[in-house]
Amino acid sequence: DIDFAWDIREGDRMIVIYDRILKDGEHLRDGPVLAAEFHNRGRILQALRFAPDAESADYFAPDGKSMRQAFLRTPVDVGRISSHFGPRKHPILGYTRQHRGVDYAAPTGTPIRAAGNGRITHRGARGGYGKTVIIDHGNNYKTLYAHMNGYRRGQSVGSRVSQGEIIGYV
Repeated sequence: DIDFAWDIREGDRMIVIYDRILKDGEHLRDGPVLAAEFHNRGRILQALRFAPDAESADYFAPDGKSMRQAFLRTPVDVGRISSHFGPRKHPILGYTRQHRGVDYAAPTGTPIRAAGNGRITHRGARGGYGKTVIIDHGNNYKTLYAHMNGYRRGQSVGSRVSQGEIIGYV
């Protein structure tokens, strides 16, 4: 519900409760976040951790609804939107046509993350897009990541990726 790269405003605040791992009274490391409350633009969001076993922790709202979204709002953690979805005038040729995506500008080397769980169906050059990755998320949803500087090693067409997993670099 909150994109920490784009939605944060002056006056927002966050309260976090987390585990501290101690040994003989000495702090070793911080553990997982157990609960959080975020005040953002006049709204309050709360999340509680539920871990029925060590492998499957997730976060839920107080009413029991999962906090996990089907897709990330942005595939990069930093940067800016350089071109929005919608009608766009070609900067050189002057004609207007529909731009069917959102372009992000970020420093070279910034990780690009999969917007959702899925399978890589294309990984390679694709016309004017240059280095491109396409992920099929099922239910007729696909995401395309273009103009990449490089790919993450160890992935290829057919590889399964998880939401938030690095797939390449700006």
